[in-house]
Amino acid sequence: VERKELSDKPITPIEVTIETEEKAPKHARRTLQRTMALFDLHVGFARNFRSGELIPFHNREALSVSLEIATLSQPDTIVFGGDLLDMSEWSDKFILEPGFYFTTQNALIECAWWIGKFKQRCPNAELVMLAGNHEKRLQILVTKRLIAMAMLTPADDPDVPLTSIDNLLGLSRMGVEYIDDYPDGTYFVAKDTVIEHGSIARARPGATASAVVDQRNFNVVFGHKHTLEIASKNVESWDGNKVVRAVCSGCLCRLDGTVPGSNCHTQWQNGIVEIVHDNETAYAINPILIENGTAIYNGEMISGSEVTV
Repeated sequence: VERKELSDKPITPIEVTIETEEKAPKHARRTLQRTMALFDLHVGFARNFRSGELIPFHNREALSVSLEIATLSQPDTIVFGGDLLDMSEWSDKFILEPGFYFTTQNALIECAWWIGKFKQRCPNAELVMLAGNHEKRLQILVTKRLIAMAMLTPADDPDVPLTSIDNLLGLSRMGVEYIDDYPDGTYFVAKDTVIEHGSIARARPGATASAVVDQRNFNVVFGHKHTLEIASKNVESWDGNKVVRAVCSGCLCRLDGTVPGSNCHTQWQNGIVEIVHDNETAYAINPILIENGTAIYNGEMISGSEVTV
């Protein structure tokens, strides 16, 4: 069998002729909005009677990280999703420790300070606050013990009850929308996505989000459970399947057992949620874990700044 020798001639490249066509018109970019949701700050204090020190229940470091993320993101809306205040002094469910007394004023001042910082850093954002079960403690106790005060209003502002969280924090005066009526108070981010404080808590990891998504046919972003959880399901409709999500954001309180009713083994996580959406649809619901004073946001490591209240 004869072997053909390989040619010494170089391989001639294929000639490719590209005919230029008119460029396709660019489509206008969809304008999307961002909403940041923060839950369960539990701003409050226990007083050490020997030293006079006020020991915070809220995690100032995690709050500072959240503030830095908001500064970078410049969201269109910031929603404080309930239990901003712990209101331990107003609980009628638990025996009050001596250190809880006469701490509400300090908690109100610091909570308003944090809300003011978010408003200052994000001047174009709409701010909304939902009532949680801890804010409702005030309403319940006033109704039980001081019914004559329950419906009193300032003479110059009959729409805001005197003893309401709205009035005590100065929310309306700061331009913050307050949504009362826990557990039914909600804020719709888009037609398919709602933020609420939440009233379900299951012990097993992930079980709370699963229970919430079982009950709904639209997206729910919620708190109350203090854990980072996400569950999803497909909902069939005439135009195909739609993915429905339930997302728990975690909390912004301390995780070391300082919060009344918790201990150092409590399975809580610090975190927030960012929602990317238009008026109709939430395209992304992104939980952001805050761990040891840092978080990853848009590929960057974000650390909180030193907080002086």
